[in-house]
Amino acid sequence: MPDRPDTWAAMIAWLANHRNEAGYSILAFVMSILATSRNKKTVWRDRMTGAVMCGILCFFAQPTLTALCAIFGWTFPPELCWPFSAFVGYIGVDALFSSVRKRVGMEGSDGGANADS
Repeated sequence: MPDRPDTWAAMIAWLANHRNEAGYSILAFVMSILATSRNKKTVWRDRMTGAVMCGILCFFAQPTLTALCAIFGWTFPPELCWPFSAFVGYIGVDALFSSVRKRVGMEGSDGGANADS
């Protein structure tokens, strides 16, 4: 980075422009860690992986909710992103994706998704 001194300035400017999205991600990350900490059987690697996936998913909370509300013709208050991020962090991506798989019909008869069949 010594050859490009403006790298840090560009990174800080990008973070300043996306501070709300970063806040949604951090909220989902923390909620996921707290929710999975109640279950002593879950290993830290799985907790961190789930929390990172929740954070990545919630980084895009505002455009996702804007699109969904536009499809259904609802008005969209941007403050709705905060409870949405907390909800996603609390239930976790495993439960969220499992629910989507059931609705789409990708869930096997044993209750788990099977990519090999």
